[in-house]
Amino acid sequence: MKPFDSPDRIVEFVNDSDDAGDVCLFQLLLKPTPDQIAIVWMTKAVAPAARTLFTWKETWEFQWRERDRRVRSGAAITASQAWPAALTSANHVTLGYDRRRGAYTFRDLKRAPNSNKLYIAQDASVPLRCAEIGIGMAGRPAHFIDAQPNIAAIFQPDIHYYIAFGSFTEAEPLDVSLLRGRAAALHFQRGVNALAATLDRKHQWSIAAASIDLHLNVTKSCATRVVQ
Repeated sequence: MKPFDSPDRIVEFVNDSDDAGDVCLFQLLLKPTPDQIAIVWMTKAVAPAARTLFTWKETWEFQWRERDRRVRSGAAITASQAWPAALTSANHVTLGYDRRRGAYTFRDLKRAPNSNKLYIAQDASVPLRCAEIGIGMAGRPAHFIDAQPNIAAIFQPDIHYYIAFGSFTEAEPLDVSLLRGRAAALHFQRGVNALAATLDRKHQWSIAAASIDLHLNVTKSCATRVVQ
């Protein structure tokens, strides 16, 4: 399937602190349901005085991932799938499970009447809470819930971006309550697609609109906003 195109977003992280750690980008839905799980969306280990550049397209995907399944040798086997989604033309998909083969799969990608939501219908074959379903962006998981038979999962992808610094593993569940006072919101104002996020020695954030040349890796910041 061909991905659906959309404008780029760019975030440059500058580690002006004295500490090495992981910088993490994550998303929160404006209208989440109680059972939706926030995910470590993108992360990178960064040393003091180093910079990291994140770039992505705001393309959505339907995703499922199977829970870890341990085999006799102690190894783990997992499976997953991602299908491109588009709010106005391909925003409804069905998840099924082949019990004989032990395999999940998506099918029947189509347009739903409501064009501002993403729908995952789960048929009667889906086992209870043996997998997670949700939506991702730019090829990475972003929001998940437990899979359940005969349930339609509905995601309204109005999102806020956040940045945090600490210890993170990509695609792992994120306890947002532990990040109060440690994460900063990334607001892309109209006409702005690039931000510079700087962490100082006191672990305070400064967020600024930026002009970033991806070829020269040069950043020019404007209108800095300090986040306490």
